[in-house]
Amino acid sequence: MTILTKICLAVSLLSCCANAKGSGLGKVLVIDHKWGFMVLNIGLKDGILKDEEMDVNTVFGSRLRIKITRAEETVSIAETIKGFHLWEIAVGDKTSPTLKK
Repeated sequence: MTILTKICLAVSLLSCCANAKGSGLGKVLVIDHKWGFMVLNIGLKDGILKDEEMDVNTVFGSRLRIKITRAEETVSIAETIKGFHLWEIAVGDKTSPTLKK
């Protein structure tokens, strides 16, 4: 079992927060700076799909862009998109659907 799978399983057990289905609203649960990914508390049951882009609204008022790299039933894994930095994101930051222009 890989470290990513272990994190997903652990976070799945902790992720009991209710989200509006299909809203894309969630939050950052775990950040792994060494491997460059984060775990979100939203997944397939919330309408999140692999390769979907989302925004992260940081506690500092910044809006960063992320891409879902893996979607599980109750959690998903994401990475920052080029030009944005993982170190700008903190556990607890809120996610939202990317606004299309």
